[in-house]
Amino acid sequence: MIAVAGVLMLVGAGPVAQDSATAPPPLELLQRFPFDRLTLVDNTTFEIEPISPRPLPAYEPARPKGAARNADANDGAQAPPDENIDEVIIHLLEGPQRDFKVKRSNIKSIEYFEDMLLAEARRFMQARNYAKAFEYILAVQTRNPNWKGLRETVDTLLFEEATWALAGNDRDRGLRLLRELFDRNPEYPGVRQRLAEAYGFRAQEAISRGQYAVGRRILRQLREIDPSSLVAVDLTTRFVQRARESYNRGLRAEGGERLDALREALQIWPALEEAVAPFEEAFRAHPTVRVGVVDLPRPIAPWVRSPASARVVPLLYLPILADESEEAQIGRVAGQLAANVELGELGRRIDLTLQRDVYWSDGSRRVSAIDVVRALSDRAQPRSPAYQARWANLLDRIETLDVDRVIVRLRRTPLDPISWLTVPIGPAHAAWDGRVATAAGRLPVGNGPYVFERQTEQEARYVAATREGTASDPTVVPIPRIVRIMERRLPEAGSALAAFSQGEIDLLEHVPVDRVPTLSRDPEVVVGRYRLPEIHLIALDGREPLLRNRNLRRALSYALDRRVILEESVLKRPIDDANRPADGPFALNSYANAPDVPPLEYDLMTARMLVAGVRRELALPKIELTLEYPDRPEARAAVPRIAEMLRALGLVIQVSQRSESELEEQLRGGRRFQLAYRVLTCDEPLREAGGLICPGYDAAPESDGLGALASDLIRQRLLQLEQATDWNAARDLVRQIDRECRDELPILPLWQLERHFARRPHLVGLPEVADHLYQAIETWEITPWFVRDEP
Repeated sequence: MIAVAGVLMLVGAGPVAQDSATAPPPLELLQRFPFDRLTLVDNTTFEIEPISPRPLPAYEPARPKGAARNADANDGAQAPPDENIDEVIIHLLEGPQRDFKVKRSNIKSIEYFEDMLLAEARRFMQARNYAKAFEYILAVQTRNPNWKGLRETVDTLLFEEATWALAGNDRDRGLRLLRELFDRNPEYPGVRQRLAEAYGFRAQEAISRGQYAVGRRILRQLREIDPSSLVAVDLTTRFVQRARESYNRGLRAEGGERLDALREALQIWPALEEAVAPFEEAFRAHPTVRVGVVDLPRPIAPWVRSPASARVVPLLYLPILADESEEAQIGRVAGQLAANVELGELGRRIDLTLQRDVYWSDGSRRVSAIDVVRALSDRAQPRSPAYQARWANLLDRIETLDVDRVIVRLRRTPLDPISWLTVPIGPAHAAWDGRVATAAGRLPVGNGPYVFERQTEQEARYVAATREGTASDPTVVPIPRIVRIMERRLPEAGSALAAFSQGEIDLLEHVPVDRVPTLSRDPEVVVGRYRLPEIHLIALDGREPLLRNRNLRRALSYALDRRVILEESVLKRPIDDANRPADGPFALNSYANAPDVPPLEYDLMTARMLVAGVRRELALPKIELTLEYPDRPEARAAVPRIAEMLRALGLVIQVSQRSESELEEQLRGGRRFQLAYRVLTCDEPLREAGGLICPGYDAAPESDGLGALASDLIRQRLLQLEQATDWNAARDLVRQIDRECRDELPILPLWQLERHFARRPHLVGLPEVADHLYQAIETWEITPWFVRDEP
């Protein structure tokens, strides 16, 4: 055995320390290989490899080696005979001779690597660098999860970080950390009081924001921790007091305001039993459907320029024809203005006879020929917001024979003249924006089953039409059983689903595609499907010289791994037959989808080569593009990945989120852009192909909306389609457009998704497969309902 003095001598002959001026900075403890620090009785310190066993058992010099120590009073266990180790083997980190035996009597102390890590973690906690402290604690957890002091250090970290988060108004994080600490160690000093205070602050915030379900959930969690908490008692008093204020306000109100106040009282505190009967009575008098929608129409007017206006306009304005069927043409379909439609002169003359008993919602008069003339002529005026370029090129003149009869003459025979009559009609006495001056202000005046009531940035309300002394014929304008529709803008998926689950809305217009499987398994939810899938694509503005370069368009397409984005960011599951990458502007099950079109490939190397060639050709130091996208769940999920893949080409990509209605209205109006993410549906490709491929296809001439088509060939094909008179030839042409879009890339197709809506079971009458959200709304029924959770 080598004596301690020998160890000192050998270590002293080791390497000479480097000069402080040239020595590298010391490494962080986590960056070093694990070591222990050994101190001998003469206070000499060595860094050694981690000693074993660790920690060393207690050393009792008076007890002979091999003798068993007394049983510990706490655990009653008998120690093994060899526990009193008299000497240990150590391994130095440096020096020519590194292996030694050292007597325990010559060892003053051993600082274990785990203890050093915990001490460093505590130092970082004092500096409020909690992330770094967690790294050191995690290192100890990895080495030895049962190390003495680890659990206490974790508890301290949770408490200190939670306290700091609460002080910085990050209450959700602070509350989560305190709850984790309470679950680990409910007896930790101060955790109950701090947790009660945090719950109280968070619940009060929820109450002030109208998030009553969230506040009640927090109150329940607080009661689980401390049922007798004064904070819980105070919160309960606040809830009940606010609920009674709404209840009393409801008793004093009338009509819909009475229902809203009583419903609010039960949303605040469902246990307020005295409010239940008045609420149910008010609800039966004014059946109301609360709808969560992606966006609200802006503005509300008798024309369709966005998905939101396509949803709402049919509620307020009747079309000339509800559809193109023969029954509609002879007036046997409800919800339209035409009593009869006849075609003459090979389809260039349309003779309209109007229903006699349809009135405007302001009670001024009944719908007549002058309203149809105004609506159809406005669609041919470039300065009108209702302008349609194709209709302007088609219309020759409009004549009125009497108050209920209109003759429309066309310049040529269109493929389907009847389809031009499925448009909403507004009042002739309205201003250019479709609004009429009334005693309540300038409001949209309609002739449909509902009337506009009011609208804010986040909510719109419509009420069933009531016309005193001027009642429309119910066989023409059906009388709905739902008296009020309240639409609430909820574009973000989490907020929409939270409002739906908490009973704040009865009907969800759009279920995010990744949430459909989960929601479908909920027995308290009915998930329906829309007949048409939605096509997601990126529109390109050919008025930008850069985007007229076909090689750049090809590079943008090659750079997008559509399947990866769809599966990882949008669906969050494997693709299926209904949800899959698209190869063109039309749905995969559409007759316009050419069957022989190969899928669009992902080839990053080719894309980079094409971009490099474009930069050399155009002498550009860099290529900058802006991608605009609508505020809706799937676009929110996909656009960051799309931008990331385009930036991998060396492009400078800026992204800009816009409300869907605002973005679509401006694009369809011919506004210039660069890249625009669009979500569209297509029912009849022969009529809608142009609008799918070119956003400003029907825009006024001065905007040069048609110039946005980046491909001259596709523009030529679309103009040929407009002139087609034979159905078979037109269908062949639209399939040819689909094939040529694969190579010309006037748009970047992304994917098609199946669309779903969701309703609560107390709302009935909706079809399982719907053409649009408010289909057959006159048959809907709803019963009084509110969420009855335990307050």
